Amino acid sequence: MTSSFRGWLVVAAASATAACGTDARPSIGNDDAAVIIPGTDGALPTDNGCRMTYCAVNGACTDTRTDPLNCGACGNSCAALAHVDPSLVRCVSSACVVAGGCAAGWASCDGRDDNGCETDLNDPAHCGACDTACAEPRPYCE
Repeated sequence: MTSSFRGWLVVAAASATAACGTDARPSIGNDDAAVIIPGTDGALPTDNGCRMTYCAVNGACTDTRTDPLNCGACGNSCAALAHVDPSLVRCVSSACVVAGGCAAGWASCDGRDDNGCETDLNDPAHCGACDTACAEPRPYCE
């Protein structure tokens, strides 16, 4: 490794560490050793100081592939989807997953997770389940 390249790597790594607010510091030792900062996996930092697929939240890097409060992008909260239980929605591969995460009385019947739990299960067309209409002569759910 040339000395000019090593210097650039240490500066980039130090910048990533400072922006992410971690206590990790680059270690400079063996001339052939690479400097990898925890939370950066050796990748160059993005504009927010964290590596790709991460964003800076309260001084720390969070993974937008798995964080339900920053799913797919900083600030994209799965908990803000319609009629979900915030404690049950998940973020998988940068997409919100609502399966098993709907609030009581609601369901996701359209096969899309991006709009939350859109179906009111007390509606006569969806009486207790996605494909269950209320039986006549009662046009309401009990």
